[in-house]
Amino acid sequence: MKKLIYLAFMPVIIMFCISCNFSIKGEGNIITKEIKLSNIKQISAKGNYRLIYLYDDKNPRMIIESYNNIINNLNIKNKDGLLSLSESKEVKDTDLYNIYIYNPEITQFNLYNNVNVDINSQIRTSKLTIFLYNNSKLLASNIVVDELNVKTENASKINLQGSGNKLKLNAKNDSDFSAPFFEISVADIQLANVATAELNIKSKLTGKIKNNTTLTLIGNPEKDLKQVDMAEIKQKQ
Repeated sequence: MKKLIYLAFMPVIIMFCISCNFSIKGEGNIITKEIKLSNIKQISAKGNYRLIYLYDDKNPRMIIESYNNIINNLNIKNKDGLLSLSESKEVKDTDLYNIYIYNPEITQFNLYNNVNVDINSQIRTSKLTIFLYNNSKLLASNIVVDELNVKTENASKINLQGSGNKLKLNAKNDSDFSAPFFEISVADIQLANVATAELNIKSKLTGKIKNNTTLTLIGNPEKDLKQVDMAEIKQKQ
């Protein structure tokens, strides 16, 4: 009987041990580490941390604030205008893990896992691309762009303020695109599964929403939008 109980719990024990071996928690003193950067155009970030992006055209750099073992766990690659960040082991239950990036211009964010990005400076560029996956989040309060291309999947969330000329949005799964204070002239959107979006559009809206998606619309643009399945459009003043 004891042997049967042991065998029944063995898979649970093995999974627990594997989880412990492949994840870490912050230990020791909290430190900061500064790394000089070549001017970057794209950021690819995977992991479990907060990333704060700030404008600086004189001293591009990255400052990491966390525990020593957490900082040593971070893989950093800066080459050909791309800054790639990833973790050797999954980081769990860390109370302080911040990455500050100071840089003059950015054109693309690729975010994965549980990365939370705060853009604390104005981004003014002709074209900006944002891809969000898993549980990643991005918050930006002052984006001025001619063309914005956004893709959101899984349970990712994005909140934007500012203005733009063209928006191309592809959102699916449980993702959420919230931009009631981001004025767009023309938008082409694709919503699937149970994705939600709130848009402020002045001139023209095209695309397709399907499944159980919800679009909240501010403004009264010309529409060429296919609405199928249980997809819902809510008009907001």
